[in-house]
Amino acid sequence: MSCSPRRTATRLRQLRDRTPEQINALLSLMEMQTRQNFVSMLSKSGSLVVVSAAEQDMEGNELLADRLRKALEAASDTETDS
Repeated sequence: MSCSPRRTATRLRQLRDRTPEQINALLSLMEMQTRQNFVSMLSKSGSLVVVSAAEQDMEGNELLADRLRKALEAASDTETDS
């Protein structure tokens, strides 16, 4: 994703006269949003499987087991098609 020069200039004006703490907080939020955008894009395309913190408790977690089963089925379907 790219930003137009106009959007970049707007963002730079928003940072003017801010304290270093405010700038660091904003940059941190922007980094988190960027990471979330990448994860969303990759998971939609099937290039990445996203596991939430709640799903990491693998023992007895039916939601995780279902997602893993579907991912394995999709992977085996892809291998069969090749």
